[in-house]
Amino acid sequence: FESMSRSNAQPDANTDLTYHLASDEVSVEVIGRLYDFEITDIADYNWELVFRRFKGSIAPTWISYWTGTQGIDGDKRGNKPQFTVPIRPGSHPLQGYQNVAVKTGYHFKFDFKTKGNMFGPRDGIRLTPTFDFVSKDGKTRVPVDLYYSTNQRSFIRIGSAEDQV
Repeated sequence: FESMSRSNAQPDANTDLTYHLASDEVSVEVIGRLYDFEITDIADYNWELVFRRFKGSIAPTWISYWTGTQGIDGDKRGNKPQFTVPIRPGSHPLQGYQNVAVKTGYHFKFDFKTKGNMFGPRDGIRLTPTFDFVSKDGKTRVPVDLYYSTNQRSFIRIGSAEDQV
């Protein structure tokens, strides 16, 4: 339909044989949001005391790193800009750790909320990570590919068809 001229379409019906198409336009509102993404834990030992009350503890500090400082409706969440993603040097709140970043290979835990209808069997959310090099001043961001190796193969690009780990 898109490739055909609108002049070939009769609005709302197809009662005139000189038209090849019937057309109709309906405004719709898309409902559905993903919001309040927060990182709730990082397994890197340098970050243990950020998320745990003391070393070796499972008791949480309830510190999280959020997407911004406002909630879904724009209200202030109460977190400082330091506790926002991306986590970078300067995000660690403890003295002596200000320049620490998250090392590669450590898992992290996260949470988020959704609003909208997800009733169908194929409804779902797929998270696809991307990786960027960010300049020291934070003004330049360049997408990069990351690779890993296994005992069977070397240089498997994360996100490629070969990435099955």
